[in-house]
Amino acid sequence: MDYVPYAVPFFLLAILIEFAYGVIKKNNTYRLNDAISSLFMGSLRSANNLIFIGLGGYVFYLTETYFALWRMDASSPLTWVFAFVVYDFFYYWFHRISHERQIFWASHVAHHQSEDYNLSTALRQTGTGALLTWVFYIPVFWIGVPSYVFVSVASINLIYQFWVHSEHIPKLGWYELLFVTPSNHRVHHAQNENYIDKNYGGVFIIWDRMFGTFKEEDENEACIYGIRGTLNTFNPIWANLHIYVSIFKDMWNAQNWKEKIHVPFARTGWKPSSLP
Repeated sequence: MDYVPYAVPFFLLAILIEFAYGVIKKNNTYRLNDAISSLFMGSLRSANNLIFIGLGGYVFYLTETYFALWRMDASSPLTWVFAFVVYDFFYYWFHRISHERQIFWASHVAHHQSEDYNLSTALRQTGTGALLTWVFYIPVFWIGVPSYVFVSVASINLIYQFWVHSEHIPKLGWYELLFVTPSNHRVHHAQNENYIDKNYGGVFIIWDRMFGTFKEEDENEACIYGIRGTLNTFNPIWANLHIYVSIFKDMWNAQNWKEKIHVPFARTGWKPSSLP
């Protein structure tokens, strides 16, 4: 079951509460145009889900039905705990590659464009992610996680990520060691040289600690949010497409086929040597 639609009213209420709190504390983290843009882009998630189901659903079905190593019991609490942890593990790698490779960054960049950091930023979702996202989760079905459990834990994972998009919540002591928090996720959204490309976990920060991508928030270095290079628009269509356009231009203008083919799979920011 996808629990996200049931959580949306609580998301909107939390946004209003955070806005009011910021105003009262004279530390408002919202701009109206940016928040509206984020919310509109969040509404694209429904269309995104249809694509996810269409492209990935059939592959998931085939994997679960014919290629699963074994079938886990959906009624067992152990299955749910296992699936929750395994999903977050694969989410870590999907999220990391979404930052490190251009074709995946072209989709994920939409979530990082806001120069504000608040709960509305959490709802700023890509409209193109479902084109490739599903590929990363095929192994979850291969190892036997039932589709019902997969959809459920995936939505719980996403719901958890909502609250960490806030500047008003300080570090949380021992909790920071194991879980994604507002503090370590602020680092993830920052474009500072010391912070960029860090803290990819969805629920658990332990993956980042294990694979060398963890960075603690430094009280002496404020996070600078947004992406490198200016977007200069709140247009949600262009926000979703501008990196794809840039990739296409580089492929078109590259002087040899090797570089043309390499462009979408290169490290984010890479340019063909034949281009100025």
